[in-house]
Amino acid sequence: MEHQALVRYGLALLRDVLAPYICDKLEKQFGTDWWKNAVINTIPGGGKRGLPSAERPKDELIDSLDITSCCLLFIHHWKEVFKNDLSPDCLGRVHLVKHSRNRWAKTNTELGYFTFTHEDACQTMNAMVQFCEQIDPRQAEEIRKICHHAGVE
Repeated sequence: MEHQALVRYGLALLRDVLAPYICDKLEKQFGTDWWKNAVINTIPGGGKRGLPSAERPKDELIDSLDITSCCLLFIHHWKEVFKNDLSPDCLGRVHLVKHSRNRWAKTNTELGYFTFTHEDACQTMNAMVQFCEQIDPRQAEEIRKICHHAGVE
């Protein structure tokens, strides 16, 4: 599997566990207006496009979050929502995942001016596995398996 494709797949797997985790934690912390107060009011301008109103079912709200939004929300709410439940390393890993996602997006433009090396892919995938171990060990194992299959460990 090509490095860019591996990172994209890893980002999708991480998003699948990170979005519901973040939404559950934000709902618990912020109560009934959690979507408006903790999501809509947090994500900057253009990132809000495509996000539904708070009147939608929770599963639709969760599904509307992409990996970038998940990372932004996690970083923004780290101190008040996530810090007490997770290892301090998680914040750094999410920053790395966000940075890698941005680099991955640049490989998918006409300019295509960034290519993931084997080392880049290993670093990114390892960060995903280590972070995911904290919130969903089964998904972490799934990411680990695709890394092993692709020879990225």
